[in-house]
Amino acid sequence: MVYGERGYHNSSVKAVCDAAGLTERYFYESFANSEALLVASVQGATGLLLDEIRAAGDREPAGAARVRRMVEAYYASLKQEPVAARVFLIEIAGVSRSVDETLKILRANLADMLAAAWGGEARAAGSLIKTGVIGAMIHIATAWVSGGYARPLAEVVDAAFGFCTLLKADEATARPSA
Repeated sequence: MVYGERGYHNSSVKAVCDAAGLTERYFYESFANSEALLVASVQGATGLLLDEIRAAGDREPAGAARVRRMVEAYYASLKQEPVAARVFLIEIAGVSRSVDETLKILRANLADMLAAAWGGEARAAGSLIKTGVIGAMIHIATAWVSGGYARPLAEVVDAAFGFCTLLKADEATARPSA
């Protein structure tokens, strides 16, 4: 993947076409520009990742074990595909409003999926809590990928899972409605 090897801003349409063995004419029949390809790539890869995370969670009953397995699937996928991880965590940041909006929607889908995985215990987590949990997971992932996956997977999963518990209903920490 050209974006992962060279960086998005250092990759031309010609370089992408050369790597894919296509002419630029064919590229422009499918995409308006490099950004459109990036958005389509992110949507496709994230869709597959969300399916993988969902399938991992389906092997457990609702609750902590399901959420932990889903978090583990997320980070294991990043480690398995380091070039894609670099693109979707590092290279994509701040490319454009369109890309940022795509990421916002995809991250909200992941947050909703993790909140639902708690099952009957799930908090009607507000959007700020969901945003914070996914933000923490993304920052952990970015640091882990940037650091060459130096920390063990289990340690990374433990740290991220700690944040995911904020999606779980807890009578001791729930704030009363005003």
